[in-house]
Amino acid sequence: MSTPVAAAKPKKRGLKKMQDKKRIDRRLDGTALASARPAGSPAVNASDASALAAASGSSGPSSTMVEQFGIASTVEETSELPPPPPGVSVSFHHEHHNLAELMHSNEHLSEGVVALAEHIRTLNDAEVFVSLLREWKVARHAFTAEDGTAILAKLFEVGAYDILLRVLCDRPIYRLGPTPDDLVRLLSHFRDAALAVRTDAEAHIRQLDSLYKTFAVVLYHNMVPTIEHYSILITAGAYGNTPEGLRRSAITAREVASLGWKLDEPSVFALAHAYIEQSQFDEAIRTLKETPVADKSIAAILRIRAQIGLGDIAGVANAFEALAALTDLDAAASVGQPSSIFGSEFWVPLSALSEDVATLISSVEVETVHSQRLKKIIGIGREAPAAGQAPSAAAESATASPSTTEPGTNKSQ
Repeated sequence: MSTPVAAAKPKKRGLKKMQDKKRIDRRLDGTALASARPAGSPAVNASDASALAAASGSSGPSSTMVEQFGIASTVEETSELPPPPPGVSVSFHHEHHNLAELMHSNEHLSEGVVALAEHIRTLNDAEVFVSLLREWKVARHAFTAEDGTAILAKLFEVGAYDILLRVLCDRPIYRLGPTPDDLVRLLSHFRDAALAVRTDAEAHIRQLDSLYKTFAVVLYHNMVPTIEHYSILITAGAYGNTPEGLRRSAITAREVASLGWKLDEPSVFALAHAYIEQSQFDEAIRTLKETPVADKSIAAILRIRAQIGLGDIAGVANAFEALAALTDLDAAASVGQPSSIFGSEFWVPLSALSEDVATLISSVEVETVHSQRLKKIIGIGREAPAAGQAPSAAAESATASPSTTEPGTNKSQ
């Protein structure tokens, strides 16, 4: 009598496979199949059922076995997955299940992780994916730098910015290796998100928090910040129209100065605009004075706004003269409208300052040299321009300077 051969020690299986095996055993007729199958042998799968059905070809013994043991129905039952959780796409749910079955194997199936990433369609997909990715990395599976690049690209594609930030903040686990362009893209997103909710101060600050955390990620991943990074931070806080946003932007601008760098134009204009909106008119003028810019027309209009805020009619006249020396004031009416410079959609155009100029002129009880200069520059007599109309300069005064204009005269009257 031969000694029974011991059944092979079953390989380690995931919880799902163990549950499938028990469910198959329960579906079998009595102990017939259980006694025919050695303990630990794999459960019947779809390919086995197909092979049995193909081998029978008729109502022979094989098809009887399929019918008796319910192999076809068992395979159908065990291959079905529960419906995906809310917000998770069907294709991603299926691929996630397949990869989860291999999580505890000793193979480095990095291509499986990348293949799963390709099925990400929704933010919920991305959330489930990074959970599995964490388990994958904790289990000491690895993937290449190219795999990390592909994963980051997919998360960007579906707009999973908050998830991306969380992943990049956990460098020891994920090690996805973002590029400088990736981080600029993430910074730009959170700037846009902060300005999209600028009317809600709390929401704006929350997005600024994410923005500054992303800036920290730049340092965390051993990258050197650039003026572009700082410009994104400054413009996001300045155009948010909140005291806290401006405070952060001012601190950031001081750090740029401490590095010996010069602010770029978008940052200068954003700070000047923000100081004016927060009624810090002297700071706006100081910012414009300390950092010369190429677009002097925009700077002049911002200076006009700041001087109006201070009620300095001489300062307004000087700023108008500086603008008139650069361009015809009628043409300058469009200056300050949205342009290629970031944040221009928040600027106040020259044409919108008519009412403020009129109010300032009418506040002068006794005619002065400076009020006469201002009237002459904007081309009016005793009356100010109508609201909504751009102040207009006479052709001969468009190029006039204080040194060549006789005080007390007004040729437009």
